[in-house]
Amino acid sequence: MPVIGRLALLLLFKQAVAFDTQSYDGSGNNLQNPKWGSTGDPFLRLTPAQYGPNQAPNGQNRPNARLVTNILLGQPDVQDVKGASDFLPAWGVVMHLDITFAPKNDSDPFPIPVPKYDPDFDPYGTGNQTIPMGRASYSGVDTIRNSRIITNALTCYIDGSALYGNSIDDMNSIRAYTAGLLKSVQYPTGEFPGRIVGGRMDGYFEYSVANVNISPQTLIPYVLLFREHNRRARLLLSRHPTWSDEQLFQRARRWVISIIQRTTIDFYVPTLTGGPLPPYKGYNPDVNPQIDLFFSQAAFIYGHSGLNEYVLRIDDSGNVIPAGNMLLREGAFKNLCDEVIAYGIEPILRGFVLQPENEIDTKIVDDVRNNLPLNPGTYFDLVSIGIQRGRDLGLPDYNTIRKSFNITPIENGAT
Repeated sequence: MPVIGRLALLLLFKQAVAFDTQSYDGSGNNLQNPKWGSTGDPFLRLTPAQYGPNQAPNGQNRPNARLVTNILLGQPDVQDVKGASDFLPAWGVVMHLDITFAPKNDSDPFPIPVPKYDPDFDPYGTGNQTIPMGRASYSGVDTIRNSRIITNALTCYIDGSALYGNSIDDMNSIRAYTAGLLKSVQYPTGEFPGRIVGGRMDGYFEYSVANVNISPQTLIPYVLLFREHNRRARLLLSRHPTWSDEQLFQRARRWVISIIQRTTIDFYVPTLTGGPLPPYKGYNPDVNPQIDLFFSQAAFIYGHSGLNEYVLRIDDSGNVIPAGNMLLREGAFKNLCDEVIAYGIEPILRGFVLQPENEIDTKIVDDVRNNLPLNPGTYFDLVSIGIQRGRDLGLPDYNTIRKSFNITPIENGAT
């Protein structure tokens, strides 16, 4: 073949490789609307916005968010009658970290007043306790709908964002830049990411999205995905020793993303909804893939109901490890890295598989409502924050939402 012909083929190959590599920030998926679904793209609002005047939070005439959780939502563990395991809500959190995040603005406070003599947050009846919360950041105002424009800080695509990041800068910090690998440290209990040095996350595992470290439900699955990337990169190198670091990395990345996608579509969604997704009808460039704000900040936090009070830790003989099981409060918003390195990820993985999830209903275990650590010695109510966040974002009332999706409104709570 002439030299010019070989050069032309080489250029075509390089172009194909470049085209074959998806962006980190989600841009370019839709050629007609390349920003759709990318980081910083506004959430959709498929339901009417309900704010107060000048986009003030709604709910001024509604019960206190903490009072609602105290009266209606408390419960002990009630295991799922369908037999879904603890891995289901864990994978839901994995998905949440992958496709949706509305940053908050602590300089715009919207705290939750704690009812006087609340047994957990104001036992002495001071009447001046609050659960701190800041309003969500916004990029502008829709004057026609009287609503704030809330942007998604992540891509809306299932693309492993929490592992691989949403920008080149995110990715640079965790790539080894050799053999397609992510930076890692080998311990007797297995391969783990490197550790962050300095700052408020000092000592945590270094991921592109630091929130991966917030709980066992996120930390353990992402260690598994991290290991799978490096396993796949090493396998590819053994099969294709002439491939560059970039080729190996992007192929391993694509492999892991496909695992996340298939796990979600083939197992998570059917188990959650009771049936498979409708058959795929082909790509439609007119569909905006961005996440709906109501789904992101209300419907998709259903998983709080599925959490159990304990995270089981089981050895390979089926017995609880000597260190014992872990209360949810002991693992959430704390640095578990040393403990996970000491015992490995397998005990918690076995626990996820062996323990049925909590029943998905309107009840939440006490550790989620009363005992999640905010700072040393202080705790917060994740469910109250969810209610308050909906008011902050101008999410409509329940019947308005039902009407928006052509569902018959309810006439009373027993309907």
